[in-house]
Amino acid sequence: REDEARTAGQLLGVEEVIFWREPDGAFRATSANVLRLLDLLKSWNPTHLYVTHPGEMHPDHRGAARMVQRAVNQLNGARPRVLTYEVWTPLSQMSHIVDISGHVERKLAAIQAH
Repeated sequence: REDEARTAGQLLGVEEVIFWREPDGAFRATSANVLRLLDLLKSWNPTHLYVTHPGEMHPDHRGAARMVQRAVNQLNGARPRVLTYEVWTPLSQMSHIVDISGHVERKLAAIQAH
């Protein structure tokens, strides 16, 4: 699975992929995971974060959404804009839509790799 993620990331131009190696299907927004993300956010200082939406069917996706929200809430000063997306469960409301027509082929190649 990690090799698939690296390959997909390379196809998308991702420079670095970090694996936390949490149990599949059991990811939780624990204090330790929130602090780990908080440390990364402080060192990277991103303007935007993309995470699965909190209503996703998969428990790992919901846990990731909770973790991001908790970490962002603990940031002092400027906070990144958090944008959520759907994987398995459709969003009921959309606040931001991006036309990816020019990137569909690359996106499909990354999906097939992963």
